[in-house]
Amino acid sequence: MRRAHGAMAIGVTMLCATTLPAQTPQQDQFWPELDYFQALTAQTRLFINAQWSLNGLPGQQDEQYGISLDVMLRRPKFLPHVLGAKALEDDRGETVQLRLGYKWAQTIQTDEPSTTNRLFTELTTRARIGSVLMADRNGFDWRWVGGVYSTRYRNRVEAQRPVTIDAYQLTPYSNCEWAYVLGRSGWSSVKCEFGAQFPVLPHLTVIPYYGFLNVWQSSAIDTQAFGLTLAASF
Repeated sequence: MRRAHGAMAIGVTMLCATTLPAQTPQQDQFWPELDYFQALTAQTRLFINAQWSLNGLPGQQDEQYGISLDVMLRRPKFLPHVLGAKALEDDRGETVQLRLGYKWAQTIQTDEPSTTNRLFTELTTRARIGSVLMADRNGFDWRWVGGVYSTRYRNRVEAQRPVTIDAYQLTPYSNCEWAYVLGRSGWSSVKCEFGAQFPVLPHLTVIPYYGFLNVWQSSAIDTQAFGLTLAASF
């Protein structure tokens, strides 16, 4: 029965890949990312994030930098000197998590860069279905894109299941996030990831993944990418 529940849960996010409309033109990108978690108290931590979308084409690349505060309803004891980013393991034991933050982004290698300032809040809830951990993250953005204000709602559904091989544990995962721009274009995009978390050093985890982004606008360029995240926590 557990295997059946696990297959069903992972199927929820895998279904995203079969429900996206085909659009052209398309592009391939590389998505490097750096994540840093710093424990502040038993229920709070600081999260600093840097992301890039790179493909060598001027005007189609961007960089993002953010800082936020995570507040947990219940957080397991933070253990030092463990293999991998302990914050990722702690997340699996948290049923409710609130994130408040700010993110700055701009296009790069272009004569007319577009800059975005964004205040956001995210509420994540988690539950187990058999041996699979399901997470539902609801986010709300207050955005200034090139000086023009707009608001956006986001919903991300994720499934992950730790796998232990001898004394080593890796965690395959998949997720999809939909975005809705209020008062304008409605449902505007969906972004999906399929990858795994690999602890490599004390406090450091490497996360390679395949991702794709579909934007439902006439001027959109659909993207598929190889992503690589380095996550560290202390």
